[in-house]
Amino acid sequence: MSNKGLAFYDMEIYRNWCCINIKLNDRFYRYEHTFNRPAPQDHLAWFMLNTTLVGFNNQRYDDIMILMMYHRFTTKQMYDVSQRLIVDKEPAYKVIESLKLNKKSNMYILNIDSLDTIDIMNVLVGKAGLKLYGARVHYKKLQELPIPFDQLTTWEQQRILVNYCDNDVGVTEYLHDTIKGEFDLRIGMGKQYDGIDLRSKSGPQIAEILLVKMCEQARDGVTILKPKIGVNVPTEMRYDKPYWIKFKTDKYKKLLSEICNDTFYLNEKTGHLILGDSVKDRIFLSNDCSLKMGIGGLHAVTMPGARFSSEEYAIEEQDFASLYPHIIVNSNSYPLHFGVSFFDTYKYILASRLEDKHAGRKLESNSKKLILNSSFGQFSSMYSRLYAPQLLLNTTLSGQLTLLMLIERVELQGFNIFTANTDSITLIYKRNRINEFHKICDDFSKEVNIQLEGDFYSKYIQMNVNNYFAVYE
Repeated sequence: MSNKGLAFYDMEIYRNWCCINIKLNDRFYRYEHTFNRPAPQDHLAWFMLNTTLVGFNNQRYDDIMILMMYHRFTTKQMYDVSQRLIVDKEPAYKVIESLKLNKKSNMYILNIDSLDTIDIMNVLVGKAGLKLYGARVHYKKLQELPIPFDQLTTWEQQRILVNYCDNDVGVTEYLHDTIKGEFDLRIGMGKQYDGIDLRSKSGPQIAEILLVKMCEQARDGVTILKPKIGVNVPTEMRYDKPYWIKFKTDKYKKLLSEICNDTFYLNEKTGHLILGDSVKDRIFLSNDCSLKMGIGGLHAVTMPGARFSSEEYAIEEQDFASLYPHIIVNSNSYPLHFGVSFFDTYKYILASRLEDKHAGRKLESNSKKLILNSSFGQFSSMYSRLYAPQLLLNTTLSGQLTLLMLIERVELQGFNIFTANTDSITLIYKRNRINEFHKICDDFSKEVNIQLEGDFYSKYIQMNVNNYFAVYE
């Protein structure tokens, strides 16, 4: 990592014309590249050597193109490579190897490994194109490609494309500034963990890199390899119930018995868990909503509606703090191919994260929060070294059953929830029962050793469980 200035950039590639637009310190630098007039090498070299180039999907596309432009590849050659990357979806690393643009090939002094770049696409939430992300942050102008990519361009069309490229650079810069806190966190984490460059890494990528690194250190440097289905990942498994899961009413006792006696299988092609009959499409009728189970968590099936607090009635949400991490620690769980080093490391991260939070050590706390929250998704990816479908199964089912235990407790005392989602319940009840309700939650927290945290709302308006807005009281 470096302290170079940030230069935001984008490129447009056509058979007979290419351009690169760079914005540094609020000033645009525009270079066009044609057969008769190639882009100036000295200018391109200066930006590549003296700035941090920031783009959108640039590490899979634009970084390759700027090197090709610098090394005087023709526009036709650049266009052909562009089609390999975009249309044929050829992996960027294979294209780089074929063009000998990496350090290993020893072909070019200025190569892909000598660039200092940031790709904001990996850090943004979800998967979308630049224009959709721009729409989400309400950028002032959004424009689709004005000239078909496979068309030979005229001089007049090239002027239009230069302006179009300027706008895309503006969107990229605005997106970067919108999530600047995410980049600051990644830079800080990189300094914490031996200078690892995490600036262009997604949350799950960071979690995997750092968890694996810490566990390997705990194993005296023994490398942790990606597990293989059928070798150290079983293709069928049973739910391993932790000690605290138990119910009082018959319908939930029956559910627990069916889950414990069910067999869950893997889709060996995708590596994903297949829901067993005990869970698949399982819906429970609660007093004021229905509850649906699934690998992703317990969710309420609700009708659109609006609820308002009053002098007589309160709306309160209770949610578990770090539900899945606490379930993993409280049940002494870990991926088998990691061994106990994972449990010890994970437990330390969870405990020290809470200490950092209470002590006001924001960077340390947020770093560990990212590792804990983002690692969970990797348990379901067969391409990850954190792949652990048995741990995923145990954790998600235990999370749903723990939430159902809480719902059972409050409903047995005459409280009715109107929605629930993965790690929380929300209900409306008479204010003269606040102390009674909080005692139920406090006792339950102690029983399962997972903290519950509450918030009151004055308004709660929802279309469904995932589309709502609430106003804090």
